[in-house]
Amino acid sequence: MGDPGQALALSGKSNWKVDMFSCFDNIGLCALTFCCPCVTAGKNAEAVGEDCLRFGLYSCLGPVGMYSMAYTRTKMAEKEGLPADFVTNVLIYGTVPCCALMQEAQQVDSVKTPQPAATEEMTRE
Repeated sequence: MGDPGQALALSGKSNWKVDMFSCFDNIGLCALTFCCPCVTAGKNAEAVGEDCLRFGLYSCLGPVGMYSMAYTRTKMAEKEGLPADFVTNVLIYGTVPCCALMQEAQQVDSVKTPQPAATEEMTRE
């Protein structure tokens, strides 16, 4: 059988701020990532010191994109002190790329989505 750490990493629950499959927790980020994943991929890469435009473009190139996003995820995990296994990250991007992109974006808050403005009650003095 495989390494328990690898199974935990594949589940997406290994000390990340959010689970891999909590995609709908942030609907704005979910819509952005589903419609234009290259933006989220580029912002995630930028959060770990890579070029946003270059990695955003790479994400559109099939196997090259899978490799570049797995590289970004591995680098992010190392930076955040999380288990970082490149092969596992390639498998993740081969199966659930949008969920992985959203999990990373929420980990480092790399993509800011508009939040509804807080309503304040007006009071008279």
